[in-house]
Amino acid sequence: MKRICYVTTVPGTLSSFVIPIAKRLMQMTDWEITVICNTDAAFAERLPEGIRYIPIPMKRGISLGGIGAMLKMYQVFRKEKFDLV
Repeated sequence: MKRICYVTTVPGTLSSFVIPIAKRLMQMTDWEITVICNTDAAFAERLPEGIRYIPIPMKRGISLGGIGAMLKMYQVFRKEKFDLV
């Protein structure tokens, strides 16, 4: 099974552009889909069944918090071993 991960800072980008494509991929393949973005409980509730959500606090732009987000993503990528990010 292939494992794909989509990463963006804001959930709105995922909702508008990525989720429709991810749903189609899930219909056509047996790929596992994961999304990583800023923490948003409302977004998590609206996600279609079968799409994994990993919330990582992050903001757009350059900040010290961005370093923490990158470290958390590094840990996730090391653990999950996605085929495509």
